Amino acid sequence: MHSFAYLLNLITTFMPGRKKKKHYFFEDCNDAWLILIGAFLIVIGLISFAQKNLADELSLAETTAIPKDPRAWIEIDFGNGKKREFEGDAVASPQTLFQSLSTISKDAKLSFTFRKNAIYEINGQRTSTGKWVIYKNGILTDLPLQELMVNRGDHYLIKYEH
Repeated sequence: MHSFAYLLNLITTFMPGRKKKKHYFFEDCNDAWLILIGAFLIVIGLISFAQKNLADELSLAETTAIPKDPRAWIEIDFGNGKKREFEGDAVASPQTLFQSLSTISKDAKLSFTFRKNAIYEINGQRTSTGKWVIYKNGILTDLPLQELMVNRGDHYLIKYEH
């Protein structure tokens, strides 16, 4: 109860038109305002200091980041338990997914049929009862094959879904 009365006395002291009273800690209202402004500036300074330290730590983390694996992966999931995986070095000038699949087609003896810049058929498995979908680094994408670039560290999943 004593602290509530003190708080009420402190609040009413700053109200306009009230007679200024001396209280326990302050000689007059000007001292109270100076202390509040000083405390506010200290808090702002601490926040600024913390933000600068966090920014410095983040920039240090970016410069010491582990370089991406120079390889890229393409996995084909036929949806029936059969999968094929391909791994290779990502070249200095990235290829499109379409170019990479053309290379795989020659090297791994897979046949691809493309329609409207999308996969229509792989080794005779068509999109009539399902569809071929593409995930880039775990995220479903519907971009055309000519726009999907295969870069270092990329993992493509081409999956037949019913």
